Amino acid sequence: MAGRVATSAGGRVPPSIQGFIGAPLNLRQAIDILSAMRATWFLLIIATTFGAFACERAPDPFEAYLKVAEVEIEREQYEKAEDALSNAITFTTREDRRRLLALAGMFRHLGIGYKITRKDPNRALLNFRRAYSIMSMTDEKHRDLASILLEIGQAHADLGNYPEAEASMREALSRQGTSSKEVEDVRVIVGNLANVYDKQGKYDEAERFYLRDIRIMEDNSKDNGLYKIWIAYPFASLAEIYRKQGKTQESERLFKRSLAVMNEAKLNNSSVLKPWRITPNSCVRLEERRRQRS
Repeated sequence: MAGRVATSAGGRVPPSIQGFIGAPLNLRQAIDILSAMRATWFLLIIATTFGAFACERAPDPFEAYLKVAEVEIEREQYEKAEDALSNAITFTTREDRRRLLALAGMFRHLGIGYKITRKDPNRALLNFRRAYSIMSMTDEKHRDLASILLEIGQAHADLGNYPEAEASMREALSRQGTSSKEVEDVRVIVGNLANVYDKQGKYDEAERFYLRDIRIMEDNSKDNGLYKIWIAYPFASLAEIYRKQGKTQESERLFKRSLAVMNEAKLNNSSVLKPWRITPNSCVRLEERRRQRS
């Protein structure tokens, strides 16, 4: 296992841990004593120091591996966390729903770490798929499966695999409910799908989903005040589609609505709208062309 540290001669505990215990002990004795004391964090120190050798001698190897993985994720040591989770799998069964859900959650956190911190969509995709596969064993209708499918789709999109991204996101959308609590989850999937269609040049589908995104935010702005600001993004994205299609009047109207939202919120238009290739001068140029035509 990657990241294992060899024990000292005779399998003895390092001096720092010996000092805490108060006498020279071998690793097995140290684990027994700390287990009896329910000293979780000291057990964790031993587990992260000695790897699988310590975890498999803990009272509950599964929980030991899971704790090690949690700490390694916090330390951004994702390869070590993967090793720990791979070992934890061997200490559970398909019938143990609680452990499977715990594993799926940790693989998902691992995927998020690879995606956000490491900027590694390949490893992120691998671990999101693991999370989905394990969670599916517990309940094919589990409410978190839609979120994981979205994350799988986002990883595909980051890799430029847009057809795969589209398929995953469509399945995620089909799994979402219609309760008010799930409105934001639906909106996020809809917005991501619109963006994926946009990048593929499927402008009719992109338009349909951007309009749906706008409609969700308009209908629910009383419940979520941030929608009044976030709505600027689909306005701007849809305006850019219309611009590409030569629909100048529609594009101009939406550019202005997007910028008006940002101005009202006292946000920096240039920095916020930059990903959508919008600048404060965009509307000026459109307005000049409109006056020239008239």
